[in-house]
Parts: sequence; C-alpha cells; structure tokens
Amino acid sequence: MIKNGLILMLFTGMLVLFYACGDDDDNGPGDDGNAPLIGFAEDRDSYRPDHGESRSASTDHIHVRFSVEDPAGIDEIHVGTSTQFIGEVDHGFDLLNVLEVHSSSATEEHLVIDEGANFVNVDNWRTDIYWEGSTSRIDGEVIAGPYDFTVAARDIFGNETTGDEMVTNRFYINRTYAPAVEVTNHHDGEIHGHGGEALSVEGTISTGEGDEAGDLAFIWIRLVDEDLHDDFDPGQVVDGLEAVWGESRRIAASGADLPPVASLNLEEILTGDNEMVLPEGHGHYDLIIWAEDAHGNVTRTAVHVHAD
Repeated sequence: MIKNGLILMLFTGMLVLFYACGDDDDNGPGDDGNAPLIGFAEDRDSYRPDHGESRSASTDHIHVRFSVEDPAGIDEIHVGTSTQFIGEVDHGFDLLNVLEVHSSSATEEHLVIDEGANFVNVDNWRTDIYWEGSTSRIDGEVIAGPYDFTVAARDIFGNETTGDEMVTNRFYINRTYAPAVEVTNHHDGEIHGHGGEALSVEGTISTGEGDEAGDLAFIWIRLVDEDLHDDFDPGQVVDGLEAVWGESRRIAASGADLPPVASLNLEEILTGDNEMVLPEGHGHYDLIIWAEDAHGNVTRTAVHVHAD
C-alpha cells in the first residue's frame, strides 16, 4: 500500500499570512459574521478549471472563472495554483505555483476590484493562468501532471472563507514530453470485465516526445470506486488492487524496480501478483494509470471499468 502525506502547498502557507493579517474588529457596523460566498461566474454553470479537468497537450493555459459576493463588501480574493513535488525541480522545468490577489490596491490592472465591492465576477482572458507565451507565469517548461486550483476570499470585516467555503479543484496539465499512456481495449472509455476474473488491460506506457522527455521512473496502476477517488488518498483502492513500480517525485511512493525500457506493455506487466482480479458480482470502477518520468512529469489516465 502506498503511503502518502498531505499536500503541503505554497498556497496554504500564503493563506495563513493572509488570514493572520485580517481585521480584528468582528463586530463593526454591517458585519453579519459571514464569509464571502464563492460561486460560478455569471452565466456559467461550472467553475473553471472544473474539478478533474484535463488540459490537452496543445493548450497553454487554464481558464479562471468564478464569482464572489458579500453584502458587507469584499476586501481581498486569493487565487492560486499549486502542486506537490519532492526535491528540487530539474533545470529547464518549473512548477505552476501561482498566487494572485484581487483587491482595490492591486498593482496589476486585471486584479483591481472596487473598494468594498459587493460582487466580483472573474471571467476574462486576462485572469487566465498561462504556462507558455508572453503572459506565462513561469520561465521554464511546465511540469505536467496534477495541480490544485484554489479560491479564497475575505470581507472588509475580516470574515474569510475556510474549509468547504473555499473552492479547491484538481486539474491536470498534459504535455507531449510527459509519458504517453494508451489503453487500446476500451469501448467508449470503458473496459468490460467479469467479477472474480482478472481484468484484461491492453495498451502501452511509453516515454514522452522530444528532448525534454525523461526516462520512465514511476508507474502506479490501481482500481478505485468509480468517480470516488483522490490521487493522494491510498485508502480508496478497491480490495488492494494496485501495482507500483519505481519511485515518484510527486508523491511519497515507491515500488518494485522499473525495467530500463522506453515502453511497457500493459498486458504483460499486469500479470501474476499484479493481476487486477475484479471483486465478485456487479460493480463500476475506474482504472487509474499514473505514469511519471524522471523529471516528475506525470500523465494520468482514467478508464471506466464495468464488471458483470
């Protein structure tokens, strides 16, 4: 079983400073004691990035869309992206760890809000977060894989969003230099199997493309309940059905030695002790394949599994 710690995010550390500097007067005129309400942007039906959103290798940014309202007046809105990484990032790569503060005193025009505004709508290309081009927030090539997008807000009386009041959505950046994962025996995104029998998984895991690609360094394949899983929560594996090779730079996990090859055949490596024998009876699951290279670039692929 993989042992993972909690994500220690740059964004979290900045929030501690943010809240510590809040107004101590909790009973001023107009203070209702409630934190600002974070919701969808006007005329939108979801946040962007949405939870589980996967950005294709051809994209260079994430859309940032949400709104904040507070009848007492909004003081600040903090928007961040962050991820977990073990050790130093290799030369030429950067993590998309970003923190931006919307306020009436912001020095960048796209972050300025009216002093004491009751409603702020964020839905503009200028607030999108780029990892390439003239508006990129980083200098090197972005490390591919999972990131957490977080929104928190505070009103003029120091009431701040906490816990479930905040927005925390995980999204995934895909790049061509990250490992390539191809599952070839699914039908419309689903593999069919039989309870009590080994699941047949066909396809390959290969090194990425170009000079930025690194050797395969860590492979993690697991079966989890459908649509109920977290990349950093090992307790969600169904019946201990997981197989691990190599050592990760993104999570505290390691497994059997990984063969020094450029491509792995899924049908061959998921044999013997690594077979995914489905639980008896009917069930709906997700097969999650996490492929990571020596630089820490991750490609994560999820395939639905229907057992009958």
